Amino acid sequence: MARLEGVPVADLLDALDAATSAKATKRLMVAVLYKRGHSVPVVADWFGMRENTIYAWFDRLEAEPIEQAVRDRPRPGRPPKLDENERRELDATLHEPPTAAGYDADAWSVSLVRRHIAETYDVEYTHRHVRNLVDDAGVSS
Repeated sequence: MARLEGVPVADLLDALDAATSAKATKRLMVAVLYKRGHSVPVVADWFGMRENTIYAWFDRLEAEPIEQAVRDRPRPGRPPKLDENERRELDATLHEPPTAAGYDADAWSVSLVRRHIAETYDVEYTHRHVRNLVDDAGVSS
């Protein structure tokens, strides 16, 4: 039985036109090349990939909407040290000047945010992770 029989190449091409990530583009290109008659071993060689990876993508394309199938599935990771309420509270705090939180500073720095998190939530984060939290909050530091 051939793969992707129920997935029209026109739908793949439409999704390819709308793709915004390199991964989605690559996955769609692989599927289009396959649908146009190239074998999985040949396409795998062209892209420097394992055939099993391509077959796994095809399984998803057959089972899920194209837009969903070409994205990575969420991967479980370590649970966050700050819960959702604490994270919202931190975001709100970062949108106020540091003086509102009792600090003698004109603007938030990553070091100051890191100190605030440690003092307020008893949580230690790396400098890089705090930078990500600040960026996620939409605050410049």
